Amino acid sequence: MKEQIRKIPLRVEKVDTLEFSVGVVLVLVSLLMPLAFNMHNFPVWHYLIEALRWSEKTFLMTAALLLVALNALRGIPHYVGAFFIGESIGFTWRGKKTEVLNAALTIALLRVVYRVIYLIYGVRYDFGLPAMLTACFGILFQILNYKYISRTKKALLVGAFLTAFQFLDVMPLMDSLPVGRGETSQDIKIAAAVLDGEGLINTMGMVGILLFFLFGVLIFFQLRVENNLRELSVLREQNEEIRTRVQINEIKNRTYQEMQYLVHDLKSPLTALQTLVGVLKMKCEAEERSQDVEYLTRVEDNVEQMSRMISEILYEDQRSPITTKELVRIVLAQVSTSDYASYI
Repeated sequence: MKEQIRKIPLRVEKVDTLEFSVGVVLVLVSLLMPLAFNMHNFPVWHYLIEALRWSEKTFLMTAALLLVALNALRGIPHYVGAFFIGESIGFTWRGKKTEVLNAALTIALLRVVYRVIYLIYGVRYDFGLPAMLTACFGILFQILNYKYISRTKKALLVGAFLTAFQFLDVMPLMDSLPVGRGETSQDIKIAAAVLDGEGLINTMGMVGILLFFLFGVLIFFQLRVENNLRELSVLREQNEEIRTRVQINEIKNRTYQEMQYLVHDLKSPLTALQTLVGVLKMKCEAEERSQDVEYLTRVEDNVEQMSRMISEILYEDQRSPITTKELVRIVLAQVSTSDYASYI
């Protein structure tokens, strides 16, 4: 089974649960947007009728601008939500990171949202050139991996490009392209032809595209600089952490070496003492001086205990367990002459 898992070339390496959750919430919100933003509370038809009644191109421009705003407001939640969901998942193909599946997931989510909105409200969103261009810019943003940029700024960037491309829908000049295939967009273009305002609508569309596109490009490059600066800051912090870790390890190694020297210096006189005690003990045993043998045995045991305690300072595997009772006894023996001994 493990061998089969290793052979699977496609894997999900990471999932940013917070960004994924925000994306899902935005997609769900987008399903409610046709209730809040529709032709009933956006007076596009009112200004379009007034434009034809009074042959007033100003009303025509107002209708076109309202339609652009309506389409942008309804589209921002599901474009940003699909972008967040696509960006939140890290795919790898044969061990290498790939953004192709992120792009495919983003576009698929947009198509699914369009379809669900049509099934619920009967409103058909046209997945034309503006939608494709906005999706492509979102995919480009994913490929550049601006992981240190806040989601609010990413959403602002997507909204700027989406609004810019929505102007394509109302421009008669773009009729040959897959744009402006919605019913209201077609009506605005027809009204522009009737009022001889096609040039005015095209100019308005070009100005709108230019303004919002330049705004999006400025945000794009500003976020690029910000992301690079934050990335350098993170790298600097990581290098500082590594440098600190190296310094700590050097201090530990130096301390360990000094402890080795200290243990050696402490154990050398103890070894000599053990030898002398052993010789005296042998002599006392030969002379049958039992009292002296007992005293020397106690000295020998204490020297041995001291030698063991010194070894425990350096060698962890030589440390012996101790009971709480013994620990308290040792502490009290050290502080018994102090004024605070009774508190202990």
